[in-house]
Amino acid sequence: MCVDGHIRSSHKILIHQLVANSSIKQVLMWSDYDEDGLGIAREMMEAVSASRLMLKWICHDHQIITNWMDYQTYMKKLLQESSLEQEQVLGGYKEWNRWIDH
Repeated sequence: MCVDGHIRSSHKILIHQLVANSSIKQVLMWSDYDEDGLGIAREMMEAVSASRLMLKWICHDHQIITNWMDYQTYMKKLLQESSLEQEQVLGGYKEWNRWIDH
């Protein structure tokens, strides 16, 4: 699922329904690498946190972080140096498969 901007109540309802009524096992979270992106990543994590899903945050260098505190630390360090749009670091077929299979 792709959300464009901050998570609204209708997004939360849809996400809760999808997670509760499907066989989804993991969520890849990939947002802009700026202050708003960090907030959106937190909102997404909170929207799915009631379930037992594997959560993965995609980093600007295409690495994967699977722990919110580690991702938050990574982002705060990155934001001291730069701010990037996720489209600037788009992954291809091989990266997406690696993220899913990680």
